[in-house]
Parts: sequence; C-alpha cells; structure tokens
Amino acid sequence: MAEHDNEELARRFYEEFWRRGISDGDWVVARFTMRGTHRGDFYGIAATNRTVEAGGIDLLRFSDGLIAEWIYCEDTLGVFAQLGALPAVLSGVAGPDHAG
Repeated sequence: MAEHDNEELARRFYEEFWRRGISDGDWVVARFTMRGTHRGDFYGIAATNRTVEAGGIDLLRFSDGLIAEWIYCEDTLGVFAQLGALPAVLSGVAGPDHAG
C-alpha cells in the first residue's frame, strides 16, 4: 500500500472516529470494531485466512488543540482465540461473542 493510501485510510478512520466519539472536557472516547482476514504472520502465527474481529476503545486527552495523552485498548486475546491460538479453556471467554 502506498504512503498516500495509508494517509487516506487514516483520514477516513479518524473522520468516522470523531463522528461516533463522545467527549467530556479535554477527553474524547470512542469504541471501534476492526475486521479483517488473517493473511500473514501475526505474533508468530502463520496465516490462517480466517476472518477475525476485534473491538476496542480509544481515549484521548487534548491540551492546546493537540493530543496530550492517548490510551488504546483492543481485544487482542479475542483475536488469538479466533485464530485458534489459545488453550481451549481460554477460548470460551474471549473474542467478539463475549464483548460486553
């Protein structure tokens, strides 16, 4: 993917992010869902061609019009479960089917 394509993807993501986010004072929070196909190495797990989904949240604090703090959390454990990379005892408690 060319650099300008990455810039366009980032621009579209953040336009959607701000449209759906909520704010309180200097803080903005947004919940998101990412979906994709596992087509390459991911933390040492060879491509499975499985469709995966992960939810998460971004919390941003602004100061003087700039991002001063960024807290990012996503359901990586759920992605590992969807790729079959967790012991069976953990696979039943992670992933998009168990999001609250």
